[in-house]
Amino acid sequence: MGLPSWNRVWFWISPFFVPVKPKLIECEKKERKHKDILIVEDYSGKFPDEFWKKFPYREIPSGPESCVNHAALKNLIKGNEGGGLHQRWGS
Repeated sequence: MGLPSWNRVWFWISPFFVPVKPKLIECEKKERKHKDILIVEDYSGKFPDEFWKKFPYREIPSGPESCVNHAALKNLIKGNEGGGLHQRWGS
């Protein structure tokens, strides 16, 4: 490949080069799925309380939680002690 030409280097370091802002492409608008959620003009600041009322809320757990049914898992393991789970389900 070699070194670039001096014209290319000058182009890179030239203070006269100003990047051109690309044109925005108009996209087809889709129907909003959640029409009850407010549209906010500026998403960088604080939102009104009315905005957050539409979202579900769940407290942060005070400790670790598991959605595994441990008793069912133990029974499943005991039922498969002779072989792996793949033998039972045929995969």
